[in-house]
Amino acid sequence: MTSYSHINTKYHTDPDILEVIFMDSGRKAVDEYAQVVLEYAQYLRDNNKLNQSVYIILDITQSGMYPINYGIKKLSEMLDHISDLPKTYGIYITDDSNDRYMIEQLGHFDSTRKQDSRRIFGSNERENGIEWLLSHKNDE
Repeated sequence: MTSYSHINTKYHTDPDILEVIFMDSGRKAVDEYAQVVLEYAQYLRDNNKLNQSVYIILDITQSGMYPINYGIKKLSEMLDHISDLPKTYGIYITDDSNDRYMIEQLGHFDSTRKQDSRRIFGSNERENGIEWLLSHKNDE
């Protein structure tokens, strides 16, 4: 696991899953997450893995939801750098009902990558979330 100041990351290699654990919910955490996504995209390019789906776990159990407006702004700045990424399957891990609501609303408004799919799981459902991610390996 790689530790930053505001997030921790882990790259699972079989299958390739990027796991990000937010330690706090501020803008600096979003900035670190953006940097990790850009590095992960470069890793996929360098290893000729753009022909397979991307799997991401975002665990916000400890931090709560990051600032939505800032997160969307950061995503829009990154789009040119990640537009070649294949379909992405992502799970959010949270136990907070307000965070779940925000994530669901974000999904309704996020039209930048329609092919992507995300689901929300509680911390006690983490294994179910990973199973959901892995169930899409057969879609490739």
